Amino acid sequence: MRVLHGLTAPDLEELQLELILILALHEEAERLTAQ
Repeated sequence: MRVLHGLTAPDLEELQLELILILALHEEAERLTAQ
């Protein structure tokens, strides 16, 4: 967890939101290609 040492809480929250967004987009894309 040394990488996260310099990050503040807001930065972490923003990172988390971006990750969730990317995951959601990825799942959506997989669902579309599966059809």
